[in-house]
Amino acid sequence: MAQALTFAAGRVGVPLLAILLVGAFSWRRRDWTAPVAVASALAGSLGLTVLGKELVGRLRPPVVLALPPYETSPAWPSGHSLNATVLAVVTAYLLLLTLPRSSRRVVGVVACALFPVLVGLSRVYLAQHWLTDVMGGWAVGLAWAMVVVVAHRVWLRLRPAST
Repeated sequence: MAQALTFAAGRVGVPLLAILLVGAFSWRRRDWTAPVAVASALAGSLGLTVLGKELVGRLRPPVVLALPPYETSPAWPSGHSLNATVLAVVTAYLLLLTLPRSSRRVVGVVACALFPVLVGLSRVYLAQHWLTDVMGGWAVGLAWAMVVVVAHRVWLRLRPAST
């Protein structure tokens, strides 16, 4: 399960989940702002991951503790945790905008909340990261996702009403 979570929040999984997310919200809302929000969120997430790793340069746990495949990039922040957090927060936000109050809405938001937690814990379990790397990924991811959500809210308020 830990490997599956790592895949879901990795280089292939996040873009696939994002494409599904963008398609679903674009179809449901008939609005182009959701895809822009998701794309902006994930582009920023990638940039913050690379920047954080370059600036901090923290070493990963010893390879003898880790399960393959072995990562070689710096450890802080955990990119998987950062990306999972950004994707989950933006998805939860879009679910709240799109779905009427219902049990589906609650289940969706709870699933979004659990996703980055499980991804982060899987990274520690696989000995790919220290817990502080994961916590840093969660914190940076949450901060960036909130910037994207606030920007989207401001855009929705300022744009002219469609005729």
